[in-house]
Amino acid sequence: MLASTPVLDLRQLLRTRSAYAGRFDASGKHLYFVSDLSGVPQVWAGSGDAWPELLVAPPDRAQDIHPGPRPGQLIVGTDVGGNEHTQLLYVPEPGAPYRALTEDASKIHNFGAWSADGRRIAYAANTRATRWFDVYVRDLPTGDTRCVLEHDSTNRAGQFSPDGHWLVVRRSFSSSRQELWLVDLAGDGAPRLLTNADQVARYEGAEWSPDSSALYVLTDVGREFAAPARLDIRSRRIDYILQPEFGIEEAALDPTGRRLAYIRNCDSAGEVIVRSLDTGQEVQVQGLPQGGPYAYWQDALAWDAVGQRLAISWTATRSAPNVWLWSDSADAAERVTNAGGLGLGTEQFVEPEHVSYPTFDGRSIPALFYSSRTDKGPCVVWVHGGPEGQSQPTFNALMQYLVSAGFAVLAPNVRGSSGYGRTYLHLDDVRKRMDSVADLAHAAYWLRDSGRADPRRLAVYGGSYGGFMVLAALTTYPDLWAAGVDLVGIANFVTFLENTGPWRRHLREAEYGSLEHDRDFLIEISPITRVDRIRAPLLVIHGANDPRVPIGEAEQMVERLRSLGRTVEFLRLEDEGHQIAKLKNKLVALPLAVDFLRRHLAPS
Repeated sequence: MLASTPVLDLRQLLRTRSAYAGRFDASGKHLYFVSDLSGVPQVWAGSGDAWPELLVAPPDRAQDIHPGPRPGQLIVGTDVGGNEHTQLLYVPEPGAPYRALTEDASKIHNFGAWSADGRRIAYAANTRATRWFDVYVRDLPTGDTRCVLEHDSTNRAGQFSPDGHWLVVRRSFSSSRQELWLVDLAGDGAPRLLTNADQVARYEGAEWSPDSSALYVLTDVGREFAAPARLDIRSRRIDYILQPEFGIEEAALDPTGRRLAYIRNCDSAGEVIVRSLDTGQEVQVQGLPQGGPYAYWQDALAWDAVGQRLAISWTATRSAPNVWLWSDSADAAERVTNAGGLGLGTEQFVEPEHVSYPTFDGRSIPALFYSSRTDKGPCVVWVHGGPEGQSQPTFNALMQYLVSAGFAVLAPNVRGSSGYGRTYLHLDDVRKRMDSVADLAHAAYWLRDSGRADPRRLAVYGGSYGGFMVLAALTTYPDLWAAGVDLVGIANFVTFLENTGPWRRHLREAEYGSLEHDRDFLIEISPITRVDRIRAPLLVIHGANDPRVPIGEAEQMVERLRSLGRTVEFLRLEDEGHQIAKLKNKLVALPLAVDFLRRHLAPS
């Protein structure tokens, strides 16, 4: 046996359910949320202690939910097979069946907002040109739809102003360079730029003040860390509400305009704060386990219609994603959904140790270390996606199983990770890409030199951009690794950029480099270029419908390795995309990954 403590039941862990995207119905009587209680993410409604009701079961998974200003109104974003070609479903009133608002499965429709009277919605879609997103407003009773902003760029519809005059739109050039625009809905005025052109800054979660005079937005303009600010729409002046020297992940203005809830990120652990905008007084929400927000498709914070209750989608090392409820009248937040595992005891789960290790240029790389309590045993270096993501102390069934089975896990936040400021975020841009891979090598050196793991039994595991990091680590530092697991990873930056969804290409080129200007460099750093250097056994898992990293990335890597006689295993999931969303597929793919790691890192 690798571990002295009992090994957890992997299949039971994988059956753990999630509940998230908590949103209040306009009446305040019901809480809507997305959950995989049925094995696929769908829309549920809860009320008090009553058993939740399945509200909307689309043909495949539900992505996000948007209650309207009238009781029962609901918009649901949904796709099929993980293809992320989002369509909008509409529920007009309590108890009514949903109907499709959009039905062109070749296009993407991203919901923006409801008008205050519940009659109109705004959304962005790439109907005119696959590469670009224009903004549309639809009248629900009549079905009349008009394009209110047409531009060759990536636009996202935001909120209607309370007086109905304006629609705010966010235009993105990359994940760190955005603009805010105002669309005049009351007249024929041209769209107006609110922020400075060509300025590298983020603008997220723009919300209107009740008097329609200003927007509250999370931005990092002129700052190392993003913070909530007030943007006056006449003067275009930005005034920061607070200027912390740490990251803020999300902010939500209550509908009365009196308070702002925000999530601060302290060394990858989250805290929810509610701040009075009149007095500056702050209250930290108590009762949440140490962890972070769960917000894959949608923000983790949502107020009710009168600004008295706050729904929080939260997860922690020993707590599956669930929706929590906070209000002034409560001493602490209360969990109001009960997604979890049947009889699953989390007392055996290991809380991570916050560590850091030195890298090649003298920087310290922050990381989470999950100890298996086994001296110098095998270790999995777990690389997050993004690359602008961050490993946080949140629920991870596979990670906890590995620790119980005797594998240590190190989850580094290499350069390019979010949560540590603007400078750190951009340390891996374009020509500095391989510096982040060097950070992985130094993770292996630290595990070896600190005696925390057996240097002959180190594996690297990652998904999406983390999958590229796996392949890059195996090709650049082949002698450090005993195995690798690549989920939906990039093997070839040229074919990736050529074949990824056209709407994503320019956003990714801003991070990785462009085919026009950086092709030779992209070829040079692509793992497929050095595939012959791979010595470690490799497991590749990929969804056939992945629109972000197409299946061809996996296929070319597997084909080349097989032609070289290397040890490679491949699992193709026909009804998944960029993530494994369905329980039936998790029960196949993740036990396979565990078995692979056991065979190559911990032979009995």
